[in-house]
Amino acid sequence: MSLKAALLLSACALSLQPCFAAQSAEGASPYISYDAAAQARRDAYKAAKDAAFAGDAAAVEKYQQGALKGYPLNIYLDYYLLRANVSNANYRKALRFVQGSGDQELSLLLSDAYTPVLASEGRYRQVREMYGFKAPYGMSEPADLKKNEKERQCRWYEAELSTGNGGSRAVSFASELYASKDGYPDGCSGLIAVWSGKGYLSKAAASRRFASLYTSRRDYSGSAQSAAGALSEPYQQAAFEAMSVYDTPEKYDTLSSPEAAALAFRRYAAKNPNDARAALEAFEAKYHPDAVQRREIVRTIAYGLLGRTSGKAELKWVDDNLPIDAMGADLTEKRLRRAVWFREWKKIPELIDALGESASEEANWRYWKGRALLNTGKKQEGRELLRLAANDRSFFGFLAAQTLGIHPRYNNSSLKRTTPLSPQVLSAPALQRFFELYAMEDPAQAIEWREIARHADETTALTACEWALRSGNDQLAIQAVAQGKRWDALDYRFPLSFINLYRAHAQKTGVKLAYLYGISRQESMLNPVVRSPAGAVGLMQLMPGTAQVLSRKNGWRYGGVASLKDPDTNIRYGSTYLKQLLGQFGGNRILASAGYNAGPGRAQAWISHDGGYHDAAMYVENIPFDETRGYVQRVLLYTAIYEKLLTGRDVPVLTDYERDFRY
Repeated sequence: MSLKAALLLSACALSLQPCFAAQSAEGASPYISYDAAAQARRDAYKAAKDAAFAGDAAAVEKYQQGALKGYPLNIYLDYYLLRANVSNANYRKALRFVQGSGDQELSLLLSDAYTPVLASEGRYRQVREMYGFKAPYGMSEPADLKKNEKERQCRWYEAELSTGNGGSRAVSFASELYASKDGYPDGCSGLIAVWSGKGYLSKAAASRRFASLYTSRRDYSGSAQSAAGALSEPYQQAAFEAMSVYDTPEKYDTLSSPEAAALAFRRYAAKNPNDARAALEAFEAKYHPDAVQRREIVRTIAYGLLGRTSGKAELKWVDDNLPIDAMGADLTEKRLRRAVWFREWKKIPELIDALGESASEEANWRYWKGRALLNTGKKQEGRELLRLAANDRSFFGFLAAQTLGIHPRYNNSSLKRTTPLSPQVLSAPALQRFFELYAMEDPAQAIEWREIARHADETTALTACEWALRSGNDQLAIQAVAQGKRWDALDYRFPLSFINLYRAHAQKTGVKLAYLYGISRQESMLNPVVRSPAGAVGLMQLMPGTAQVLSRKNGWRYGGVASLKDPDTNIRYGSTYLKQLLGQFGGNRILASAGYNAGPGRAQAWISHDGGYHDAAMYVENIPFDETRGYVQRVLLYTAIYEKLLTGRDVPVLTDYERDFRY
């Protein structure tokens, strides 16, 4: 990779938007022309773009009718002109662009520029018109949307409620946003204001929000104080009294109001569940909480008790005090993981059924229910559930296939690597726009690549991915698959980047090549210059401190953080560290992967010392950190996929040693 490309990728790593570096002309794609005529048009485009940014419509039109007549990027000049002057006078032009440009990503960005202005002026019908009179993201829940997507959905619902068209879905969306502990983005403030102004902010909703903020283990003191101020009497007085012991909730018994004491005791329970469990009877005798207050207190205690170290006594307390139908999804999952750990085969199906149909169809819960049925004599039902789980390309899906002795489902939909790329497909308008932006190293190439990934037909999108791999742009291929949710295109999701370097270091360290790729793909999506918020660098996300220790131990000269962006250096350090972890854990990739993510001390501490038998799946399911639990599963799945791509062989997701190890 050239220094210029590396610097551009490094800058992109700091951005929320995907970013790509064009190759030099010497290594350019044959689908991009670099002759004198092409360069002249690109120079004219850059001049026209400057004019568009300045709002000079006459100059832009002159270019479009002259040197740029028929140029693929004229649509961008129109877009930049409309962005340069967001006004009522340009609204109709902007609407025509949105409705007829044929570029959905550009249209969405233009809508983002105009709809906040329209909403601020109360022109809600035009907001709805700009979105085509339909919600941008259908029936999506707030939790399913990213920040910019959430803001678009909010503006739509704000317009709906303001024009009298909003129904229960708009109210529900706003209610869920309001209840969120982490608040909502600025672009949603208008929706919340309209929702509240129309009387949908009930006393119960306001009280629930305060209680949620107040009783959280995290510090939401500012938000809780603000929420308390929005309450009405008499609940406001109780809330302010509870706030007086926010930092010392163990002083709940100094409060005079039963409502305030119940809130403080819940916060106490969140911070010290075992102490609260012991004090519950005395609290009830003094304050006589009602049924709702007691249930919430018990739920809070149960949430704290159902951790990685909870034993059978804690589980019995939870079961005695909280029926399954009162747990809610979060607690049910925590109780279910402990049921898995203690092999409570009869209880597992009951808990899984309580999660609801959609959750119970997830591969891990199908796997566990299948195993539970097998262990309670229901062999046929159990095997059928394992077969259903084995249809899923996931860790537990592959493990179900291994349990049944059948081949895992890869479902690779990538193009054949030897197939010539279709000139007709490569001349599609979106690809032509992308190629021009790519040739100029214009950051707008990211917009056009999203257009291809999200809105092109399957053939065009996969051809674009194949072009990306063949032209050395592995990051583009990965991004396109993720943005377009084409999860079956395995060659593009899991490219063999820097294959010679990985192969060389696999041979030097004895760490399997597919496993090195599995770790790297999960860590960085194979981006050699990316840096995490925590400071981890490069393909294998080395922490500088870890690199320094490795350099001293192996007699290497450490070149500082910048050196970790060199693929050869990064893979050398990462593979050596992985070899060290595998040696520490006897070659067990489950423990080594957990150690790579969360630290070897934690991976070791999560091994049981209770004398019971816990297998690999039980250990993985009971990793207490959500991030690490998912990390280990993805690394092992990705390793199996890479083994298939590298060798063509189906391999078990776990070795016999890993599967039978006593965790």
